[in-house]
Amino acid sequence: MNLVGLEFDHPAFPSRLRLTLETCLSFAAAGAGHGVFSVACAGLMALQLWPFMANEDIKGYTSLNLINIILINALGAWNSFSSRVSRDYRLHFGNEPSTSRLLLLELLRLSGFFFSRAFLLQHAAIFTAPLCFFAPKPSTPLSVSYIVLIVWALFRILPEHTVMSSRSFTLPRFVAHMTASVSKDYSKEIAAAILKPLSLASSDTQTQYRYAPIPTTRTIRLLRIDCREKTASCALEAVKLDDAPPFWAVSYLWGSEDKPQLLHVTGGSSPDAGYIPITSNCAAVIQALIPMGVRYLWIDAVCINQIDASEKELQVPLMGQIYSQASLVVGHLYTENTMSVTTLLHRMVQSLANGKKFAMDSGGANQIYRTLSEVLNHQYFQRAWIVQEIVLAKSLLLIHGKDCMSLDHLITISKAQKGEILPERSDSGLFQTWMTRIPNDQNNWKLQEWLQFTMYVSEFKGRAAIIENLRLSVREKDASHALTVAQIVDHNPLLQAKYPRDQVYALLSLASDSTVPELQPNYNFAVSDKEIFTGISWHYLQAGQLNLFLSAGLATKVFELERPRTPGLPSWVYDFSSGPAREFSLGNWAVDVERNRAARLTCSLSPEYLSVRGMIIDKVAFVASQAIQPDDVCGKPISDIVTITRDLMQRNMLLVDETRGMAQNYVPDPYPGGVKREEAYWRTMIMDRFCDQTPAPSEAEDFLVWTHDMWRQLQTNMAPLDPSKFKRRRTEEQFTAGIISLMTRITGVWMPNTFVVLDSGYMGWSPLGVQAGDVFCLFDGCIVPFVLRPTLGAGTFSLCGAGYAHGFMPGQQPGVEERPWEWIKIV
Repeated sequence: MNLVGLEFDHPAFPSRLRLTLETCLSFAAAGAGHGVFSVACAGLMALQLWPFMANEDIKGYTSLNLINIILINALGAWNSFSSRVSRDYRLHFGNEPSTSRLLLLELLRLSGFFFSRAFLLQHAAIFTAPLCFFAPKPSTPLSVSYIVLIVWALFRILPEHTVMSSRSFTLPRFVAHMTASVSKDYSKEIAAAILKPLSLASSDTQTQYRYAPIPTTRTIRLLRIDCREKTASCALEAVKLDDAPPFWAVSYLWGSEDKPQLLHVTGGSSPDAGYIPITSNCAAVIQALIPMGVRYLWIDAVCINQIDASEKELQVPLMGQIYSQASLVVGHLYTENTMSVTTLLHRMVQSLANGKKFAMDSGGANQIYRTLSEVLNHQYFQRAWIVQEIVLAKSLLLIHGKDCMSLDHLITISKAQKGEILPERSDSGLFQTWMTRIPNDQNNWKLQEWLQFTMYVSEFKGRAAIIENLRLSVREKDASHALTVAQIVDHNPLLQAKYPRDQVYALLSLASDSTVPELQPNYNFAVSDKEIFTGISWHYLQAGQLNLFLSAGLATKVFELERPRTPGLPSWVYDFSSGPAREFSLGNWAVDVERNRAARLTCSLSPEYLSVRGMIIDKVAFVASQAIQPDDVCGKPISDIVTITRDLMQRNMLLVDETRGMAQNYVPDPYPGGVKREEAYWRTMIMDRFCDQTPAPSEAEDFLVWTHDMWRQLQTNMAPLDPSKFKRRRTEEQFTAGIISLMTRITGVWMPNTFVVLDSGYMGWSPLGVQAGDVFCLFDGCIVPFVLRPTLGAGTFSLCGAGYAHGFMPGQQPGVEERPWEWIKIV
């Protein structure tokens, strides 16, 4: 039986070997601990502790000793075959434990038990020696107290009976790492036979490899690597996808093309041998996957002729099937960092699975956590094509340096609840710890590492949620419930791709509408991105999906990326080259409603403009300052997170002061519709939503006022505000949930929007970049107000983006019937 479950040349073999050895040794150590406990019980049942026992009770003592052995091993066997052990095995090994493996682990435990028992049985008196030394004839109460103390102490120090311990150091882990780290890696010298830097290539290797035409539409090429006696050769073989041999598909980041390498192909389906230029990242993948025999790989940069546009249009639609059919998908996260984080990952997921909090100072240097942060923030997860590659994989392995890790482990960490990962062991409450220490702990490296780590975990959590939703969508048997391209794009941040149109094509294998003509791959660059994007956006407007329309517009971004808008693109068209007209999750609950329902606008398209039936609400009269400026964050190192946080607090405090002054000066009291102006104000500040309730409960005002007072006190004397009085009527859970909800509203409302007051006195939020004179409008068939900017053309507007006008949202009293419907022309 192959205990490791992997071939010797598998890249994950060393880490799996360490994990297997640690598991086996952990069960043996648990058995040894049980043996020690059994001997201790035998010693504690010694006759000298019980003065009332007579010599004729020796036979009963022997029976008790036998019962002790049976009970301890029965409990041990129960634990070995328990659901917890099966859960932990799935958690770390990625599959269900077979009965034979569980039996083997139990045999190891029994071996450890009887070995330690036989070794210590002749010395059982050591467990009673301390008591007998101080009290040669102890009384019964003293003996009972002593036994309870010894049993409790033994329980505290017994090895964990589990697949993987969450402790920072264990003897099984140390032995397993020492044993599994003796192998030598020959992959680099073997790969030298087929990979050479372009600068070192000799003149006889300068022959470009000539691809043979692909005979059928369902034919693919596989890279066959053959290693014999520490040398390697490779060839490209054309095979039918349905009859392909077992192969691994490679998922990686192309990387820079500045230092290309040459992959020498020595034949195969092409009559000529030659070289294929590849990036250094691609070369690193091939080197990491060098086999001890023969292996088939599918790598897009090698197996698809990248300079043949017609071949790419035929091969791209097959990529989803290629990755779903591959026996293994290898995700390569290129790095020069050699720090290992696999043990840390296993410890963290084990702690979270056990319901324990994980302290970042519980073993391990801060460089390990920086490396894990590097993994979570790796550009690999930001590449457009990666999404389908990891979602469709039957089996996925991530390689980072010398580490092989599971994506599910990263997802598990990203799902950690607030307060489950701490900077240190002490836990005095999530929010109180945060607010007490951030203003003064610029030099606390533990806090800074924790803040950086939790920030990357939060960012990865969004990507993990997308991956899991897509996995469910792909497995959905009812195609009507699966996600469309528009819905996938709407839930994804802008990803990296060589061509903007790949933002669509990379998702086709995951979408329910992949056969729509407007979505088909087109690498004929005589057809401009403007034409392709306009056709896609218009298709979804006609289909009643507003996902792309809600993310379109000319709104200014907080953090300007070096991605210019597609030239000549209409403002209502989603720009796949620069991404959505927002950089944060929207706090507008009405937008979330529209994203998840069918909403068909009454509209028509002409070559000059999009005509939509709607009504003008009012003009923007007064505009507040931008809540966050790019200079507040951009260009500052993550280690300066304490200063950044304090500056953001100050800006938010100033924004509250400014907007409250605007409300008092320009908004009538009572507010239009009859409510008090102050109530309309605080409801506008959070877009009338709090703790997932709309309309927001009245306690939201208390949280908003208290948070503003806290910010002010922190700015004046740097002393934290005592929350005990505010918390008097609330439990710890209610207080924490309220603060988290308010911070989420601030991030989703204040940062991507600007507070405005309309001519008629209505308050609202507009996308960044709004100007006095812009207009709010409602479109027929949509509950979300939009902000438009009049253009120089006669009666035409540019779309700025989705907005919020308090009093014009569903469930409020807008008086919409008083305004006429008209055709609004958007260019």
